Amino acid sequence: MTIVSFEAARNLEGVNIFVDTNVLLFVDGAHAFEDRERAYSDIYFHLGKKNKLFTSEKCLGEFSNRLTKLYYDMDKDSDPQIGDFKRYRKSKEFSQSMECIYDATCQFLDDLEIIKSYENIDIKNAFLNVKTGLIDYPDIVAARICLKDDMYFFSDDGDAIFCKGLKVITNNRWALSKINTRHNIECL
Repeated sequence: MTIVSFEAARNLEGVNIFVDTNVLLFVDGAHAFEDRERAYSDIYFHLGKKNKLFTSEKCLGEFSNRLTKLYYDMDKDSDPQIGDFKRYRKSKEFSQSMECIYDATCQFLDDLEIIKSYENIDIKNAFLNVKTGLIDYPDIVAARICLKDDMYFFSDDGDAIFCKGLKVITNNRWALSKINTRHNIECL
């Protein structure tokens, strides 16, 4: 039942932290590198010095897919003649972007411990939680991993606070506003 602000997170030491896809995107800076993204990036590197950082292969896949779509959308905005997404991503014209996406993904492979096993996750129950509309599937799976392995969940998603007992590191204003009343909304 802990929501940790960035200020408080600076004091964490020797803990395990699961890094969500949105944080990976902020650290990468592909979408933008404004104040919000910079704050997440700064705390990511700070936390990495004193703690062990994890993510899942599912989050890395989501990161790679979202970057690919972002780069495609930027190219399509520049040249409306660019064709279908799936065809274009295989093209020679897009190969340099794919190389950048690969490099960015590999950097996180080097920086983070990667969780590849979900054998302890009750998938049917996870989708039951998703059915509530309060949380999406990747976040409920990450939350269950964090609860099982006593990790903090580092994310900008406010929906994580609905998970009972989950320790969340965030700079999400809505989530931070619920620090004292979270017990009233924890239901997953």
